[in-house]
Amino acid sequence: MHTNLSHNSAIVQKPGAAEALFTGGTLFHAQSGTISVEDITPGTRIITKDRGYQSIAQVTFTDIDLQNAPHLAPILFRADSLLFQKPDKQCYLAPSARVALCHPLFDMMFGQREVYAQADHLLEIPGVSRVEGLRGITYVTLSADLPFVALTNTLAISVADSPQRHGRRALSAREARIASQILVQRPINSQQTIHVLQ
Repeated sequence: MHTNLSHNSAIVQKPGAAEALFTGGTLFHAQSGTISVEDITPGTRIITKDRGYQSIAQVTFTDIDLQNAPHLAPILFRADSLLFQKPDKQCYLAPSARVALCHPLFDMMFGQREVYAQADHLLEIPGVSRVEGLRGITYVTLSADLPFVALTNTLAISVADSPQRHGRRALSAREARIASQILVQRPINSQQTIHVLQ
């Protein structure tokens, strides 16, 4: 995770645009090979879970003063988290980033086996925590014309103003706590729990 990328831009939102926030150092698989999020430029085509290769329309860097807004500190998904088994990798996400979760019991609880939960709603899961002690952070916003599910080096993340735009259920904070309890109390194979890029 890069805490400062030497950029300072305001977020420019297009009505209905699909977007998601990442921290520096997050890796994606592009047509040209593995690429860090801060090296993505408009027109870069990255591989997605649901739409093949998709072009990024806009990349925005935003500096956050965490001393004045500590609730915006990034969420750490450790490599030994229940969500995946990638011992050499961990992931940092903005609190509002929506992570894909999957469990057979979700069919009964939420009407879909794959659902999406905000990163900061998953703090009850062992290995997931809010990063403390940072003075600031730079988030990188990826925007696209169409919603898709981005595959990072470890997690599947919704790039959309709402996961419903690609037909998936977005959990409320309460529902995310229930999902977290299911994942903790009824763990299954990591490949079933969360989608990772092989």
